[in-house]
Amino acid sequence: MLPVRKPISVLMITLALILIGVHSGRQLQYSFLPEIEYPEFLILCKYPGSSVREVEKGVIQPLEEALSGIEGIREMVSWSRDELGIITLRFKWKSDVRYSFLRVREKIDETMDQFPKGVERPSIMDFNPSSLPVLRFTLAGDMDLIALSNFAEDVIKPRLSQLNGVAGATISGRPEQAIQITIDNQQLETYKLKYDDIQKAIIENLPGKSFSYDVKSGYAIHKLTVEFPVRNLQDMLQLPIPNPSGIPLILGDIAEINLSALPFSGNNFSDKEAAVTINVYKEAGSNTLQAAQSTREELKAILTQNKDVRIKIISDQGTFISTAISSLNQSILLGSILAFLTICLFFKKSRYALLLLLMIPITLTITFILFYFQGISLNFMTLGGIALAVGLIVDNGIVILDSVHRHYLSNEPDKSIYKGIQRVKMAVFASTLTTISIFFPVVYIDGYISIIFKDQAWAIVYTLLVSLLISLYVIPALYKLSFSFSKPHQIKTGGRTNFIVSTRKKINRLVRALVYPFRYIFTRFISAFDRLYQQSEAAYHRGLFYFLNHKSRLFFLLLFTGVIVIIGWNTRLSKQYWPDIPSNQVVLSTDIPDDIPYSVLYEETQKTIDQLLSHPAVEGVYAKTFDPRSGDDSGPDIVTLTPGFYTIVFELKLLHDMDEVEFRKMDWKSLITLPVSSFQSHRTTALRQEIITQKSKNICVYFQGTDDEQKLEQASRFKEWMEKNQKLENVEINRGEYRPALKAVFKDDIIAKYPISPSLSAQRLKMMNIGEIITVWAFGDDNFPIVLKSKGEEYTSLPDLMNQSHPVGTIALRNEQLFDIEKEYVINEIKHVNKKRVISVEADVPMTKMIPLIRKINQWIRENPSESVNIFIAEQSMETATSFMELYKAFILAALIVYLLLAAQFESLLHPLNIMLTVPVGFAGAVLALLLTGGSLNVISLIGIVMLVGIGVNDAILKLDYMVKMRTEEKQTVRESILSMSKVKFRPVLMTTMTTVMAMLPMALGYGGNSEINQPLAVTVIGGLTLTTLFTLFITPVFFELFESKHDKIS
Repeated sequence: MLPVRKPISVLMITLALILIGVHSGRQLQYSFLPEIEYPEFLILCKYPGSSVREVEKGVIQPLEEALSGIEGIREMVSWSRDELGIITLRFKWKSDVRYSFLRVREKIDETMDQFPKGVERPSIMDFNPSSLPVLRFTLAGDMDLIALSNFAEDVIKPRLSQLNGVAGATISGRPEQAIQITIDNQQLETYKLKYDDIQKAIIENLPGKSFSYDVKSGYAIHKLTVEFPVRNLQDMLQLPIPNPSGIPLILGDIAEINLSALPFSGNNFSDKEAAVTINVYKEAGSNTLQAAQSTREELKAILTQNKDVRIKIISDQGTFISTAISSLNQSILLGSILAFLTICLFFKKSRYALLLLLMIPITLTITFILFYFQGISLNFMTLGGIALAVGLIVDNGIVILDSVHRHYLSNEPDKSIYKGIQRVKMAVFASTLTTISIFFPVVYIDGYISIIFKDQAWAIVYTLLVSLLISLYVIPALYKLSFSFSKPHQIKTGGRTNFIVSTRKKINRLVRALVYPFRYIFTRFISAFDRLYQQSEAAYHRGLFYFLNHKSRLFFLLLFTGVIVIIGWNTRLSKQYWPDIPSNQVVLSTDIPDDIPYSVLYEETQKTIDQLLSHPAVEGVYAKTFDPRSGDDSGPDIVTLTPGFYTIVFELKLLHDMDEVEFRKMDWKSLITLPVSSFQSHRTTALRQEIITQKSKNICVYFQGTDDEQKLEQASRFKEWMEKNQKLENVEINRGEYRPALKAVFKDDIIAKYPISPSLSAQRLKMMNIGEIITVWAFGDDNFPIVLKSKGEEYTSLPDLMNQSHPVGTIALRNEQLFDIEKEYVINEIKHVNKKRVISVEADVPMTKMIPLIRKINQWIRENPSESVNIFIAEQSMETATSFMELYKAFILAALIVYLLLAAQFESLLHPLNIMLTVPVGFAGAVLALLLTGGSLNVISLIGIVMLVGIGVNDAILKLDYMVKMRTEEKQTVRESILSMSKVKFRPVLMTTMTTVMAMLPMALGYGGNSEINQPLAVTVIGGLTLTTLFTLFITPVFFELFESKHDKIS
């Protein structure tokens, strides 16, 4: 009775909550995605100059032993490659990601002293999409890459790092500068010097660190710093070099020194220009929109001050978010207007429609309080949830207002309003509770789906809870006050009062004259709608009488609809993991053999970019070269780089959006002028930026054991079974692959004859070929590696290298006298799963075949046991395959929860079965909607079907609750209660459905941002809800009469 007795108090409390909600809403963060933390980590270990087996034994195995002791690891996969080791750790879902990260770092620290000399400190990367750069741009200009890199490092990076909300920036695609000391081999022979003598002299005069000490001067302690005599490159040329002859000798007599770039194989291209790429990251908890906007403004200022550089933005989360949020807000506003107009058509009084329209901003504003205290940001998922919930917000208010309006008596306003609330309170509470309950399975199931959609589920849950309270308290209070304010008040006559009254009358007449044309049109439209409504209501009553007397024909109609849906499901409805949304972003990935000189690769890459830019559909190209041996700036994508190959990725921006059909018609491979070993292409969108690229096949089966021949035999049998029995054409066995290589072998007779140090000789050979970093020199604020190498070009030619002089003791031999060159085949990659070597069989499988194929693979494994080989499906493949299964489980669990809640409300096990009949009807409506709109069954549409379990039962609850009350309170017969319900509840049922459909219609039409998520959801909900409403108008009363008649007979 609180909203009836104290409506002003209710409104004041509501106003206070609105003010708090407005303040909370301003404090909420805007972000691209929710704070998603996948329980996965990638560890990258660099071991320069090492082979695959050295990486496996010296780096990977010690790390695996240490990391395997961490609790909660589901799967540990490692790759050993030349100079590089990679480990991915997948923890159990619901693991504490931050604690797991700390444990991983601890284990790495404990293992550092077990690594061989030369292993760099491993780096840890997470798989958190929220840590993606907020803005990514390229820097090009009228200067070389070194100058561009220095400009980015010295100008752009410091200025961006000072901005509010910006954590910092990283630069990629820049060559590393080094001080290269090129030795003249003839001078070495003249002065009888060795590379070791020169290296020692340089290291003694150029320590890799500064020296400072605390010294006591009088009573004070001062810092004493040692300054070395070498301050620049000219000083370095004067370094003394001890030699056996005792002749004074300096470094400049036998070597040349220059500051230049090291050999580089990671160029970035912005269209046709070589460029460096800069990634800008926001601070944790900061606003993405503000960080991106301040970065864009700073870049404009930099361009104004520096005319010789060019900046091109590749991706900008801020612009994308602001555009999408603006579109979503417009979608919410348009949906609210359509819902308002629908309510006006039914109530015919704008006063009632305005009461319901006020529910939307009040509910959303108060919901921001819950967002604030739970730390939920405004992102695509939460805003999408709010947009979907707009149509559901007013449903409870419609039912409450309709009931209050029907029972209102002017002589007993308080009592009649209270009676109207009590009539439908339990039904409203039950319908809201059932709608909310279906989101808990989505929140609590394991996997990526739960992580991604958790915030959206909470947004809908909080919005519906607040709307329930607004419906039960605020709407009745406003209803009562609207009648109080509309009562005529006695107006006192008198000079000033008469003037005010006459002025008000003139204004009212003017307003009525201005709005008369619109009022005339609206009145005619209302009249036409009334006629249509009356005809629909009469047709409904006739149909209800018909089906009450011919129940078997209703069953036949349901059966016929079910058959149509099953046929469409099996023959016409496409099934895929992600909806096919048109996109203007295309990614082309190519593998190029690394035995091609990089200079040739560079030129061919530019030719390919020219070809791509000449295509009429392409607006711009961003290209990036990955060297799998470096691991620099490749992030988690390093796992997918093919060892022994350069990987070049072309990101295309198209002039218009393409769907999958149009995209597949394009012959993208013909535009690549490079000698391609493998080629992949896919479209992507701003929301669908998978962490593991499309190069990863979705089916992977491991064969684990100590006997390589047995593993290969089992894998070959499995591959043959996949190709013959399952009709798959792209099945591959991945066992690391072998490539040709050369090996320098010391000659035994030379080793026996001369005092040779094999270790020093191998080091000298490297210096003669590509040089070696011997130390680091601190020059100003920069640290430059010092590279010692032979004079001349890089000795990529084997004959030139073998003809070089090699000092041995007091004499000099040529390398060909010291080494024999032999050919061999070396493995590209060694893969471990849970510390054991594996080979894998991989294939790409359509999602429609994924789940049945997983079952068949498990059956094949059971039917082909092996004592020496352990066969199992990769964890990632199981996750992909079980995504649909998890949603099917959520669907069943949601239906079970709804049934339990309804059984508790109605104190019956039979009546909830009547309501649950809406579930298959809603499923059928969703499938028909997907078929009619050309949609597909995917993860998003399945979530919409799960939502229908709670939304679709609301109308049935309302009708059944009324019929039960008529039976128990009014003592009506079964048929009388049904007829009473059909007269009273037809309008609110039709009104709630139409307002929900109208509110979601803009999203179903793809209007507004984030259509990749919202459109499939809205289509399934609209289709399911429409068919549910149409059928349950007949199903619920027919089955009620059927159940009640049997119950009466039993009684």
